[in-house]
Amino acid sequence: MEAMDGVAQPPVELTIDGVERVQGQQPATHDRLIGDDQQAIAGRVQGRGRFGGSREDFEVIEAFDRVTSVDVEHSVTIEENYPVANLKHSRAPVERLFVDFQQAIEDHHVVMTALAALVPEIELVAARMTESLRAGGTVFWFGNGGSASQSQHFATELVGRYLVDRRGLASMALTTDGALLTAVANDGAFDDVFARQLESLCRPGDVAVGLSTSGMSANVIRGIEAAHDRGAFTVGITGADGGKVAHVADAALVVPSTATPRIQEAHLFLGHELCHLVERAMVDEEPDV
Repeated sequence: MEAMDGVAQPPVELTIDGVERVQGQQPATHDRLIGDDQQAIAGRVQGRGRFGGSREDFEVIEAFDRVTSVDVEHSVTIEENYPVANLKHSRAPVERLFVDFQQAIEDHHVVMTALAALVPEIELVAARMTESLRAGGTVFWFGNGGSASQSQHFATELVGRYLVDRRGLASMALTTDGALLTAVANDGAFDDVFARQLESLCRPGDVAVGLSTSGMSANVIRGIEAAHDRGAFTVGITGADGGKVAHVADAALVVPSTATPRIQEAHLFLGHELCHLVERAMVDEEPDV
């Protein structure tokens, strides 16, 4: 018995979160994972002595104790579900995969060289964009993921500038309004997130450009169809065989590749060249100051 201010106090034993000591069979070692037949009970301490005692008053219990009962039928080890975890803990040799950087460059070169076959289509699309902008129209861009960011990129090149200072050109990416996109997707369907905007904003004579590496993105297809119904000139920028996007669009720029990274790299080039051609045509019309 120890006294506190003259009052006898019984010894106190503390537990954390009401966990009582479990008698461990064999603590886990650091070179194996903790499976479902084990449970971490980290940081458990048992207090001895009085409240407000020093750190020496507490004894740290082993970090891991085995759980004595487990539903074996419905449990599997972490190694089976997550084989990547074995890379850190297993002593078995691991097969390593290397990126062939030179091969990637060669593949990129092959795809980019093949784009020369698209020159007539590129010039046609640039001419229709220029015609629309001259008449007060707008160029719309839309797509998903990387294509969404490229849509924003290309719209910015026209509204801002590509290579030279000139007046702003009306262009808009349909991928930037988070409130609108989530409202349409939540209240209706994600497939309609671009079509709904084009129904509201697109006018006859505008140009709508849908980007899809596969050519099969449902919301891009619906967007192109909605723009066509509004009297716009529609463009699909795709890859592989063009997919349905190439079939529903008035013009299609199809990158001859099935590798998504190479297709997206080519899309960046195509978008830049479209902006370059449009900018040059618009600047040539501006009177010298």
